[in-house]
Amino acid sequence: MILDQNRYTNRLKSHHNFRENFRYLVKGSKSLSDQLNENYIKNRKGAIYIHIPYCTNICTFCNMRRSLKVPSSDYGDLIVKQIKNYSKYAYIKNSKYDAIYFGGGTPTTLDKEELEKILKAIKDYLPLTEDCEITIETSISDLTDEKIQMFKEQGVNRFSIGVQTFSNRGRLILGRRGTKEIVIEKLNKLKKEGFSNVNIDIIYNYPEQGLADVVEDINIVKKLDLAGFSLYSLIINEKAYLSKKIKNPEAYYKNNFEREKLFFNSIVENTKDNGFDFLELTKLVRSKRDKYKYIVRRYEGEDTLPLGAGAGGYIGNILVMNSLDLDSYREEIQNIKSVKCTEMNSLYDFINKVVGQIQMTKLDLNSIQNANHGECIKDFMDHLINEGFVEKKNYQYHLTTKGIFWGNNISSELSNILINKFRQL
Repeated sequence: MILDQNRYTNRLKSHHNFRENFRYLVKGSKSLSDQLNENYIKNRKGAIYIHIPYCTNICTFCNMRRSLKVPSSDYGDLIVKQIKNYSKYAYIKNSKYDAIYFGGGTPTTLDKEELEKILKAIKDYLPLTEDCEITIETSISDLTDEKIQMFKEQGVNRFSIGVQTFSNRGRLILGRRGTKEIVIEKLNKLKKEGFSNVNIDIIYNYPEQGLADVVEDINIVKKLDLAGFSLYSLIINEKAYLSKKIKNPEAYYKNNFEREKLFFNSIVENTKDNGFDFLELTKLVRSKRDKYKYIVRRYEGEDTLPLGAGAGGYIGNILVMNSLDLDSYREEIQNIKSVKCTEMNSLYDFINKVVGQIQMTKLDLNSIQNANHGECIKDFMDHLINEGFVEKKNYQYHLTTKGIFWGNNISSELSNILINKFRQL
C-alpha cells in the first residue's frame, strides 16, 4: 500500500543541496602536509579530479566555478607542479588511482599542448592502475580533431560532453553553440576514432520544451548508441543569464513541476528497454560500457586528489579545497606546508558512504548492520517502502523510479536525521 504521497513537495535537484548540515561534523583544522605525512594505507583506492575553471562560452543556466576568459598561460605548469609536489609524499605513493576526471568549466578550453602536459605528468608521477579510467569533460565546440587525436594517444578512454539538448531551439535557449547536426557529427567522429565510452549531459524541463523534444533527445541518444547520459532537470541559478528571462524562478518551478515529473518518467520509460540502467540518481548507463569509476569512488567515500584552482577533494578524513583565485592557488603550490584543510569526524565518513549508496540507488543492509545508527537507518528505509520510494530485495533497499526522482530529498532527510542524533549526544 502506498501512503503519504506528499512526503516531499520541493524537489532537491543536486546532491550539493543537502550538505549544509555537514558543518556540524567538522572536527577542526589540519595541515595538508601533516595529513600526507602521517596517514596512509598501502594501495588505498582513489580518484583524481582536475579542475579547469575556464569557458569560451557561458551557458545561460550555468552556476559552476568558472570564468569566461583566456586560460592563464602557466595554468598547465601550475597543475604539473602540484602533481610533482603531491608525488613526493608516502601517502600518495601508497595510493592506487583508478579514475581521473577533468572537469570545469570546460577543460578543453586549454590548448592541446597544455592538456597533454597535464596528462603526461599524471601518468609519470602518480600511481595509476593499468585499467585507469580517464574522463574528459568537454563541449562540442571546444573538442577539436587535434585534441581528439592527442586524447587517443594519451589513453583517454571516457568522454562527458555537455550537449544538453539536440533541439536547435532548445540549444539557443540554453546558450549552446553548434546545431543538432554538428553535435551528431562530432559524436559520430568520436565513435569512428574508437572511443566506445562516450557520454553526454541532457537537460530537461527548460523553457518552451515539450514532451516531443524530450522523446526526440532520448531517441537520438539511443540511435547514436552512446554509453550513457546524465539527466538534469533545469536549475536556474540567480546569477545565470536565464534567470533574467524567467522573472520568478520559484513560480516557474512550481508551475512546471508536473511537467518535470512527466519528462523524467518519459526518459525512464523510453530507455528501460534499450539497455540503460540507473548507475546513480542522475546517470543512466549501459552497464557493460560505462562503469563511471570516478563517481563510484566519490560515493564510496574513497580519496579524491584535487588538482587545479577551485578543485575540491577528500584525503583520508580531511576535506581539501584549492583556492579558485589564481594568485592564491600559486601560493598554495609554492608552500604546501601552509595549506590548511578541514578535518572531519568519523560520522562524516559513515554518513557520506550511506548517502553515497542512496545516490547510487541502492543501500546494502550489510553495510549498516553493525553500525551505531543501523537501526535508525533501517527504520527510515522501511517507512520509505510503505510510501513507494523503496523496494526491498534480499539484503538491499532499491530506490523505485519515484525514489530516484526524490533521491536527493531522501539523502537529505536521512543525513539530517543522523546528524541531529549526533548533535544530541
